[in-house]
Amino acid sequence: GLGGKVAIIEEHMFGGDCLNFGCVPSKAILRSARVAYDTIIRGKEFGIEIDGEIKINFESVMERVRRIRSKISSHDACERFTKIYNMDVYIGHAKFTGVDTIKIGDNGPELKFARCVIATGAKA
Repeated sequence: GLGGKVAIIEEHMFGGDCLNFGCVPSKAILRSARVAYDTIIRGKEFGIEIDGEIKINFESVMERVRRIRSKISSHDACERFTKIYNMDVYIGHAKFTGVDTIKIGDNGPELKFARCVIATGAKA
């Protein structure tokens, strides 16, 4: 590296909206819907005939979503940033307290910096 120290401040959950609420969960749910559609609607094309009631267990669908998130969440894990990249990671709401300082939470530390990058992501 260039000798600088890096701190990441995340307000809520690492991985942001994509991993926790948006892209990953929605694609997993859409995949379940696609399997149901292919089975129920297009099944006859493939020799699949359904006789009787069809149930979709939403609890099981959401369990699959959680398993998928769990498998890929290590890429956004605090431990990865601290151990592999030697960054300081803080969880909490951050607020600038001066031109070169930022405070994390009400009782958290105040960090001093020479340069700051604000990468807020997006709201879904």
